[in-house]
Amino acid sequence: MLIPSQSWQTHAAEKRESLLASIPDGWKLSPEDFTKAKSQRDNTGVVREHLEAAEALILAKDAPDIVSHLKDGTYSAVQVTTSSCKAAAIAHQIGNCLMKSSLTRPWNVAKALDAHFKETGTASGPLHNLPVSLKDQFRVKGVYTTMGYVG
Repeated sequence: MLIPSQSWQTHAAEKRESLLASIPDGWKLSPEDFTKAKSQRDNTGVVREHLEAAEALILAKDAPDIVSHLKDGTYSAVQVTTSSCKAAAIAHQIGNCLMKSSLTRPWNVAKALDAHFKETGTASGPLHNLPVSLKDQFRVKGVYTTMGYVG
């Protein structure tokens, strides 16, 4: 039988700290912002306040519009990825909604897609870097799946 070397509480605290540490400093909420967010029921405005105007504009669009703008070159894959990751990081600080934050991987994919688009003038596929968020129950290669359970 495998005996854990640390309590689940310690392991959970380390995971939470690691996730927060992975958020870029420029995306971190101040104590005042955090207090404000915790006092509100709807934090859409709090998230929007921390986005650049162009990021908010991208995220206000629906999926078909984002894909259309990616395919016509209005938005780059890096712009869309940055907007989505930043909004998710801000939302996580308010509501603990992420299980894992891997910012390097999506940016590497986005950079490769932008290079492909620059070289060929065409999208790489029907969704060409449309960001998606997956529930922790889906297995993704290279990503540890916990199904949302600490244990």
